[in-house]
Amino acid sequence: MIPGTVFVNDRDLADFGFGLTRAPGSYGHAAHGVPLERPAAGMGLTELDSDAEMEDNPTITLDGLVRGGSNADCVSKVGRLIDWCSQGSLEVVTAHALDRVMLARFRSTTLPIADPTFVSKDALGSIVLARKSPYVFERYARPYVIHTTGTAGRVQVLAGDGPSRPVMWIRGSATNPKVSQYDAYGNLLQELQCNVTLGTNDWLEINCLARRIMLYVAGTWSYGDSLRRDGDAFPVIAPRHGSTEDGRSCSFQLSS
Repeated sequence: MIPGTVFVNDRDLADFGFGLTRAPGSYGHAAHGVPLERPAAGMGLTELDSDAEMEDNPTITLDGLVRGGSNADCVSKVGRLIDWCSQGSLEVVTAHALDRVMLARFRSTTLPIADPTFVSKDALGSIVLARKSPYVFERYARPYVIHTTGTAGRVQVLAGDGPSRPVMWIRGSATNPKVSQYDAYGNLLQELQCNVTLGTNDWLEINCLARRIMLYVAGTWSYGDSLRRDGDAFPVIAPRHGSTEDGRSCSFQLSS
């Protein structure tokens, strides 16, 4: 078996004796940036629950062969492989793009579970995974830093072919910090202001998917949802905010 071809939840399927021959449905769309705390963030930053599937039910089919040293070894490897792929929410990575993650869950398999008394050492078949999202996600966070307030500190943030909801951190000192989002042409899209005074070592964490604000003051975290200015909404980074003609994207600016 050739190692490093396909990984499920960071486990190389070659560890189970599985050799991949083809994987239709594994490319999906181009990746878009989602701030992640860990790979795919356990689906925590996608608007999907652990059992969700896409409505049109596209699949990733992993065609291949499980090869064992004996029939009993082959049966054992097939069983352990199916157990591993049946553990709920899956993060699937292929050698075509090791920095991209597809979100899926186990659907079915055609790998045979043979009686250990049979003589075959090989099991030929497929593992079918249901896609949970049409997109392929960046595996690691793509950080952007705003170093100063006002237009001088405005930073462009890339958007892919699907919507993303960022996680933003604001460090003091700051008074009533405000994040403004602009499209590729400089038009104001959204503002989010927090009515709070931050000291030098104080933080705000703004999780736009969870629609949650956390305040860190003097070593203690607390919920800061009440700090959000009335009428302000959490920003969404979407392809329509950019310009495909000249490669520009939306931008963010911090004011205080």
